[in-house]
Amino acid sequence: MAKILHCADLHLDSPFQALSPEKAHVRRREQKETVRSIVELANDERVDLMLMSGDLFDGRDAFYDTVFFLANELKKARCKVFIAPGNHDYYGADSPYRSVLWPENVHIFKSPRIEKVLLPGLSVYGAGFDSAAVNRPILQEFCVSPGEDAVMVLHGDTLTAGSQYNPVTQAAVAKSGLLYLALGHVHAFSGLLTAGATVYAYPGCAEGRGFDEQGEKGVILGEVARNRVDLKFVPVAKRRYREITVPVGDIKTLFSLSLLMKENLPKSASPDILRFILKGETDLAIDTAWLEKELSDRAFSVSVRDNTLPKQDLWESLHEDSLKGIFLKRMKERLENAQSDEDRERIVQAARFGFSALKGENVKTFEGDAV
Repeated sequence: MAKILHCADLHLDSPFQALSPEKAHVRRREQKETVRSIVELANDERVDLMLMSGDLFDGRDAFYDTVFFLANELKKARCKVFIAPGNHDYYGADSPYRSVLWPENVHIFKSPRIEKVLLPGLSVYGAGFDSAAVNRPILQEFCVSPGEDAVMVLHGDTLTAGSQYNPVTQAAVAKSGLLYLALGHVHAFSGLLTAGATVYAYPGCAEGRGFDEQGEKGVILGEVARNRVDLKFVPVAKRRYREITVPVGDIKTLFSLSLLMKENLPKSASPDILRFILKGETDLAIDTAWLEKELSDRAFSVSVRDNTLPKQDLWESLHEDSLKGIFLKRMKERLENAQSDEDRERIVQAARFGFSALKGENVKTFEGDAV
């Protein structure tokens, strides 16, 4: 039996371009604090192995201080650490991994060819990217020896056939005979998955970096043994990205709208990074900059996206003897025969878009794009 901590996709030195320079600097510092928290968690839980599945750095131009910091923190880990470089931090001639001397407890898999490290009672396999793309299905011909207990750390893509990022098929995972396959590349926790007798998982990134990386972020922790894999997800992120949808409706003033938006927030300042999405039909002139300023002290960062539509009497041309009138009459008939609120909403939206198109107007969709 071995106790493991599995993490991936730290993306240290990410630019955080959507944030102000000052807050981007804070987030990069917090990424490092999360690394320290992960090492402390490993020590507190007395893990035997830390498996780090690539993209620990956001790119090859990671700052020397950041690389040195990671090496120094991993030196504090009272366990073996195995790193499989990914497509962002691949082990090439100018790799950040080459810029410092790594501690003795850290093993880096430097080649896309699978390598084996033998530990008492357990084999640890791994491979790393040596370029920005590795499209050879590396796990395809792999299989552990009969009776061998083994885990593997790998940066790879199980979701996209023919991926340029180390494609891994379920069939290959099932054939591998591994107890556990520790994967990186996907930035959301995958849950614990199985193929054959092998358990595999993505822990996701340890810190979200944008609104495409919402929700809890963390690591996987637990025990692996023959016939038993007992693992769980442990959140470690300092902050979360969250989107909040606000229906504007019949609100008459920006101040009233700001009060409605504040109802979605805790009384004290939220540590999260928030984006409000305003939806609905309104004649209110939305000032997103004013709203962002009004809410700025209620979260680490607040942005507002105006996806509202202007009010209009959609059916006012229903009885016109024109193409617009014929179109609206038919859409009204469909609306009256609709079987659900969802169908009615879709028909009204289609009628609005069609009516605007017949008038020669660009149509502002709820996603904010002109069609």
